[in-house]
Amino acid sequence: MVHHSKFLYSALVVSAMAVGANAQVTTSAISGKVLDETKAPVIGATVVAIHEPSGTLYGAVTNVDGRYTIQGMRTGGPYKIEISYVGYNKTAFTGISLELGNTLSLNAEMKPSSELLDEVVVVADAKANAGAAHNFSTQKIENTPTVDRNVYDIVKNMPMAMTSKNGGITFAGSNNRYNSFQIDGTVSNDVFGLSASGTNGGQTGANPISMDAIQEIQVVVAPFDVRQSGFTGGGINAITKQGTNTTHGSAYTYFNNQNMYGKYSAVRGYEKSPLTQQYTRTYGGTLGGAIVKDKLFYFVSAEAKKESYPSSIYPGYTDSYITNDVAKQIADQYAKLTGIQENYGQRDIESKSFGLLARIDWNINQNH
Repeated sequence: MVHHSKFLYSALVVSAMAVGANAQVTTSAISGKVLDETKAPVIGATVVAIHEPSGTLYGAVTNVDGRYTIQGMRTGGPYKIEISYVGYNKTAFTGISLELGNTLSLNAEMKPSSELLDEVVVVADAKANAGAAHNFSTQKIENTPTVDRNVYDIVKNMPMAMTSKNGGITFAGSNNRYNSFQIDGTVSNDVFGLSASGTNGGQTGANPISMDAIQEIQVVVAPFDVRQSGFTGGGINAITKQGTNTTHGSAYTYFNNQNMYGKYSAVRGYEKSPLTQQYTRTYGGTLGGAIVKDKLFYFVSAEAKKESYPSSIYPGYTDSYITNDVAKQIADQYAKLTGIQENYGQRDIESKSFGLLARIDWNINQNH
């Protein structure tokens, strides 16, 4: 009996420590200029960014031109940005959301301090300049209809993307083997080029990562950022979710069988197709939270998938193939020589996959 199976295991342990990344950007950034009431640059102003769900702090000080830059920030938000300087009212921006791989431009004009006003709060509506790129947030990923629950069902919504009949995606007409698919900065595409989909597990139909584990996806075609490299087609950059101070969990299942398929007739249109028994079952769950509030966070995702369908090629399925009688003779002779009786008729083919992802994020201190 021929048994087809697949097993996919992925485990990532990631900390907030500064490490070198060769090909992709897995964080966000903000930059801007701080001026006073006379439009002169404010030198030495303190800029503090607070990721409110986790309490993570980032800081910078303006230079002689009044400019500041903060790199390596968590994607998403909401953030609260506070800008302060002696003798001036504190300026605070709320509701800030950062995109993966993009730098948000946030300028501020400070006012001299007074007894009536200690802080100026601005509800931000700023956007990052993405260039030749497209970002898919968690909300966009969750709201995109998908049957296979594959990352390509999200990526194909980029204007420059086009799905291939073989299952892969091309960008601006380039062969999908020139693409780069990365998860948290780690190359996860089929670099050998055997899989039509271009991802690990593609030859067996396994998804490279659970959709419920993805925080954000960025697709770039012609990046101006020199940190993004290793492809001449499209760069698909996915980052996984991180834990916050609030514990969040989810459980899900997806199912279909032969009763959910139909066939098309030019005369009668779509109608129910009497297929033999077959099914696809997916079970999964996620859990994330804080081990130490504002300090140490965890996130875990697990997903199992099982498919079963009848074989389409077997003795006697067509006149040009081996007959059932000949197959029986071969099987009987094999059993006589080995003592093993093989099944030579039509049978069910099972396909299984399992994915596990775990990560830990540690805010060591304000310098790391």
